[in-house]
Parts: sequence; structure tokens; C-alpha cells
Amino acid sequence: MESNAAWDNQYKKLEDRTTRLRVSPVNDDQLAEINAIRELCELLERISTTNMSDEALPTPQAELARRKSLLSSLDLRLNELTKRYSRSSAGMSSSVSTNRDVVSMQRQAMGQQDRQLATLSKGLTDLKTQSLQISSETDLQARLLDEMDGDVDRLESAVGANVEQARQLKDNTDYSQLYWFIVALSVLLFVQIMIKSS
Repeated sequence: MESNAAWDNQYKKLEDRTTRLRVSPVNDDQLAEINAIRELCELLERISTTNMSDEALPTPQAELARRKSLLSSLDLRLNELTKRYSRSSAGMSSSVSTNRDVVSMQRQAMGQQDRQLATLSKGLTDLKTQSLQISSETDLQARLLDEMDGDVDRLESAVGANVEQARQLKDNTDYSQLYWFIVALSVLLFVQIMIKSS
């Protein structure tokens, strides 16, 4: 439920702590600090995953991929610090266990990368599906617009023909005959009124 800025701020703090560990001399407190940072990284990853499943505040796939990439990079740096700590504190006697730890950490990193690739693949598949849907909707809209354009052209020609017929009717009408007819009817009406009144 965190915003991108809040998430980035938390990540920056972890990155700064990791950088301070890289430049400081090796001591016994470093392993505890590395583990604390690693736990906070897992918390940030869970927050990202939770935001992804929360439909009210969806986190874009590209943002999730960016976050996972940043966390993976930080995890690799923490693994390097763990190796450095293990070499200096355990010496030669623990080189076998250190190699096992390195192999284990590499497997963890590869697993995390696999999860990130799966998420990215799902995002690309969703994007492809949406693109195909948009393309089919665009084709449908184009066909409908073409049909409507044809209807408008037919309607335009029909209206033009009707206007032309009305103009010809107006031009062909002889109003003088109509005036004589009105005068004749008026006289006939006047005569009938006179006959009835007498």
C-alpha cells in the first residue's frame, strides 16, 4: 500500500546501509547488519507483491520489475559482503562451508531472477493480449465508421436530390394562375353571401 516514493525512500536507506558496510572494515557486527538489511529487503519485496494483488492500488508491472531488479542487485551486494565477512572471520578452515554458502546464495539469486523473469513474462503476455484486443476493437470501429460514411454519402445525395426537386417545383409553379383562382373563389363567396342575406 506504499507509494512509489515511499518504497524508493525505504530502498535508498537500505542501499546506503549496504554502501556503508562495503566501505567499513570487517568486524563482528557486520553479519548481523547484513542479515537485518536482508530481512528488510524481503519485507520490501512482500510489500511490492502485496500491492500487486491489491486491486484498489495496482502497481504497474514495469514498476514491479524495476523494484525486483533493484532488490536483486542489493541482494547480490549483500552476498558479496557475506562472503567477505566469512573469509576474514573464518579463515581457511571454513572455506568449504563458505563455498556452500556461496552456492546457496547463487541459487537464491537465480531463483529470485527466475521469479522476476516469470513476472516480466506474465506482464508481457498481458500487454500482448491487451494490444490484440485494442487492435480488434480498432478494426471494428474502422468498419463502423466506413459504413457510417457510406450512409452519410447516400443521405447527402438524397437530400440534394430533394432540394433540387423542391427548387424545380418552385420554379415551375405559375403564381398568376393561383392569384386568378383565389380572386374567382372570393367573388363566388361574395355572391353566395349576398344571396343568403337577401
